[in-house]
Parts: sequence; structure tokens; C-alpha cells
Amino acid sequence: MKNSRFHQRLEVQFRGQTTLLSSSLGTFSVYDPRQLFTGFSWDALSLSGTLLSVPPRRILLLGMGGGTVIRQCRHLYPDARIDAVEIDPFVIRSARAHFHLPRSAVRVFEADAAKFLRRSSSSYDMILDDVWVDDPGFVKFLFADDGYRDVVHRRVSARGLYAANLWCHPPARSEVRRAARCLRQHFPVLVALRPSLGPTGVLAAMRDGGRAKASRRVLLDRYAIRVQTIPVSLL
Repeated sequence: MKNSRFHQRLEVQFRGQTTLLSSSLGTFSVYDPRQLFTGFSWDALSLSGTLLSVPPRRILLLGMGGGTVIRQCRHLYPDARIDAVEIDPFVIRSARAHFHLPRSAVRVFEADAAKFLRRSSSSYDMILDDVWVDDPGFVKFLFADDGYRDVVHRRVSARGLYAANLWCHPPARSEVRRAARCLRQHFPVLVALRPSLGPTGVLAAMRDGGRAKASRRVLLDRYAIRVQTIPVSLL
């Protein structure tokens, strides 16, 4: 039997050992104590850091959800400091209570992600944009606010990256190339990461190529994530 707790249109669901944060639009987070990686775009977000020439030391997650990406990043980059921004206090409470997110794993800020970035003076090696709103008319900050791109560029360290979780299925509705066109002036290296499951993928934007070529085979063989460099000249 499925149990649930409701908050507006978000729902915490319990299915056996798996916990989901879901809405009518889809699943926002998943926790399963038996496995860390999921096959979905959360994996691509957290693993985008393997494209960098050196492991990230400071990570910022925009849109924490239940902490799926945080748990993965804590495993992949154990020495990194992780900050997360989440606007919904219900989601923060749920992450602690039902998704087993330890307080020591992350520093959480209850705030609007775009406003947080504008107020911040910190530099991050990875800015991971996993902001989604349970609203069919929701538009990513990346597309809705030209100034957001400038702020992201200032907050990403010289050898860091910005990675966004984007709709990419079916291909006719893919947001990946649109996002690449938005970011190409600031980030000359653009890499698409497509997981094996789900309707979303990730675009990673960097100032240099880092280890993109070396990581491609590992990401495909170990995590079933397809990696494609997007030539800026073709956008």
C-alpha cells in the first residue's frame, strides 16, 4: 500500500524501501537505501563534475528537493563543501524526515535560487541547476532572465562549470540547444549529458574542456550516460 503526505501539489510517497517526492508533473527526488545512482538526470547533474580538470571543492545546488544530487555529490566529491538552495520549507523538512539527508552533508538556505545567486559573493566550482516548479507554465531562470546568465558566469570559478537539468524528450521539445545558445557567450565548452532514463538531460557549460574527452567513456560504460560536445560554431 502506498502512503503519502501532501503539501499543495507535492507529495511524499513511500513505495517499499523507495521514497519519492512527486507531483502531477513527475518525480522531483528519489531515495533508495539500496542504490545511490538512479539512471535519471540527477546522475548526470552530479557526475558532470567528473568533466572538470580537478575535483570540485565548492558545490552549489539550486533546487535541493529531497537531496538525491547531494547524496551523490557527497559520495563522488567527499572533500567538497556543498551548499543547497530550496525555496519550499516543506521540501526541506521532507528531505530531513523522509529522505535521510544528514545535516552534516550540506548547508541549506531557504531562499529563491535566482535571488540567492545575486546576493552571493561566493565562487563555486559547480553550480547545479535543478530548479523545477510544479506548474506547467514554469520557465527556467536561464531562459526567462538574461541577467541570470551573467550572474551564473560571475559565480562559477575559472575551472568550474554550470550544469542545468533540462527537458529533452521528445527531441522536438528539447531545451538543450536553446540553453547552449543562451550560454555560449560566457562558456565556450558546452557538453550534453543524456541519462538512460527519463525525459530530462543535462547541459554542462565550462570555460575549458577539462576532462570531457577522458570522462566520456567512463560515464557511458559505468553510468549509461551519453556525452556529446556541442560545437559553439553550430549554434
